[in-house]
Amino acid sequence: MPTAEEKFKPAIELRDGRGMMTARRRPCLTMQVLSRLGRPTWVEWLCLAGGAFLTIHYAFLHDDAFIYFRYADNAVYLGHGLVYNAGEFVEGFSSPLWMLLLVLVRSTGADFWIATRALGLLVLALFWLSVVVLNRRMSPRGSIVDLPICLLAFNYAVLCYFTSGLETPLVQLAAVLYALFVLRPSSRSLQWMVAVSPLLRHELAIPAALAFGWLWLRERRFPLGLAIAGVAINGAWLVFRIRTYADLLPNTFYLKNEADFGQGLVYLLDTAGPYGLGWILAAAALLAAVCAVRRGAELQIAERLVMLAMAAGVAAYVVSIGGSPIHYRYMAFPFCLALCATAGLVEHGLARFALPRPTAWAVSIAAVAAAVTFTRYPVQLSGHPTLQLASVGQVNKIADAAFHRYRRGPDGRRLDEIGFRGWRLRSGIEQKHEYANRLSEGVEAPYRDVLAHGNCMLLYRRIDHRAVHSLGLTDAILARTNMKSDRPAHKRGLRPLAQQLAELQRRAGDRPGRGMYRSAVVEQRAPRWIARNLESIEIVERKIYNRHDLLENLGLAFRFPARIDPRPTR
Repeated sequence: MPTAEEKFKPAIELRDGRGMMTARRRPCLTMQVLSRLGRPTWVEWLCLAGGAFLTIHYAFLHDDAFIYFRYADNAVYLGHGLVYNAGEFVEGFSSPLWMLLLVLVRSTGADFWIATRALGLLVLALFWLSVVVLNRRMSPRGSIVDLPICLLAFNYAVLCYFTSGLETPLVQLAAVLYALFVLRPSSRSLQWMVAVSPLLRHELAIPAALAFGWLWLRERRFPLGLAIAGVAINGAWLVFRIRTYADLLPNTFYLKNEADFGQGLVYLLDTAGPYGLGWILAAAALLAAVCAVRRGAELQIAERLVMLAMAAGVAAYVVSIGGSPIHYRYMAFPFCLALCATAGLVEHGLARFALPRPTAWAVSIAAVAAAVTFTRYPVQLSGHPTLQLASVGQVNKIADAAFHRYRRGPDGRRLDEIGFRGWRLRSGIEQKHEYANRLSEGVEAPYRDVLAHGNCMLLYRRIDHRAVHSLGLTDAILARTNMKSDRPAHKRGLRPLAQQLAELQRRAGDRPGRGMYRSAVVEQRAPRWIARNLESIEIVERKIYNRHDLLENLGLAFRFPARIDPRPTR
């Protein structure tokens, strides 16, 4: 009986009617990969189909995604560059790589709602393929269960973030690619992925550093190629950041730079608990211990421990900053990578115990794992999310993605004018006609007014207004203000300060810029907290309204003003 490798040869011979070979055709890359590892099982194909269906069914746009959208449209349609407000240079987004991808996609004229769903499905397919490849590399010959894909392809939290408009789909894909890197650290393409990953999320510098050490250990020589790639890629963005934003770090770092270990532990349990992650890892460890008695090195214990170390490193960072106000989002990388570390263990168990009818056992285990995972959902929902009837609430300061999916008015009825329902193809958020009107007035057309608000979608739709984000996400002064968080990344105490900043900008006229706050203090129009913190505010002001002089901006980047104190008295 031919083996899987014999069934799928790297080249396919085509013969004419006389049996003579006429051509040799190379199969596609996907088939080349699968030909070396074996054809996906029908259970794995079912996981892909079910995951794609649920991805669209759970589709939504996170409110923070509209920050990316406003930056992208200012760059692509209005010609202002990568800014939130024309003439104000503040890096108010968390993922440079996702930002650049959205700019590229938007330049094709694609609508955001359709584009994010298309990107979500594409990344989901790559995610599925990567997990299948990973499981084959970590499994012995025999029946395939593929526990990781069964646990991931029907998981509510994992699937809904493929279409969130945020960088999370790429983060989840990166988790699987990191697992593949641990198995094949010599792969050049995977080394490039490691090098670029800190631009996807800054905390991915932690697994990148561990990957660097793992490669050094495996090759027993300094990984010069990976070091050069990492420095070149991340250094290029740092140069761009200094020249454009006159800073070393993004605005969101200053806003969220506080420790809250207690809330972070709550967030960790909120993510792991509903899906039984702790129980899964404990059972996997027990199974590995039993199988190690006979199978030993085949279990790739060292590789699994490295994967778990990478996941633990990112999880520890997320815990230190208090997590996120939304279930699962910041734990996407460690959650997916921890499950990847279980790849192939069930297959080793089947081989270890030599059960009768192993294929039937494999299908049964896969079905149970997928079914149980599908039934689980976060405690913030009152019912299963597939029905889209569940109410959404906050538990321990944490909400769920469904909060953004089930937007409701004061009467409790769902607000559908923005078209967030998963199967709707058109969205009410598009405003390209507004951009045409703005451009007809000229690229330098002044804003109609200044709006201070914390709703990112509202600020996106008011592209003709100068926006002061009242939670500080895109405002450099508010981000550097000492203010206790009510919940992670939410400081309601900044709202009155945002209104005061908006009023000062409104009085400055069409062109707010350097000297605006000092003039307000001299004319006794500024609130007392601005007068007391004027030295720090002026340094920040020079960063915001910088002239893109590299040498001047380099000096500004290394100036770290004291935190702004908004209290009435010191």
